[in-house]
Amino acid sequence: MTNVERTNIETYLSNINNLIALKKALEQSLTYTQHELWMAIGGFEDYDDEFLVPDSDIINAPDEYYTDHHLDQYTDTVQK
Repeated sequence: MTNVERTNIETYLSNINNLIALKKALEQSLTYTQHELWMAIGGFEDYDDEFLVPDSDIINAPDEYYTDHHLDQYTDTVQK
């Protein structure tokens, strides 16, 4: 085995070790992020949807007049 071949193999093995270390770091980061998300979401179970996201905060949320008007149009169309 030549010196160049040995150097290439050592570099190859070093790269594999670096990839394994990167994979472990990414898995730890993913696990941490999943845990943080579950902890954040867990606090919302005690509240209803209106408390968490009021209708006034929803962009383009239809008001009661709009909903009633369009529901009446739909009902009229279905009855015809």
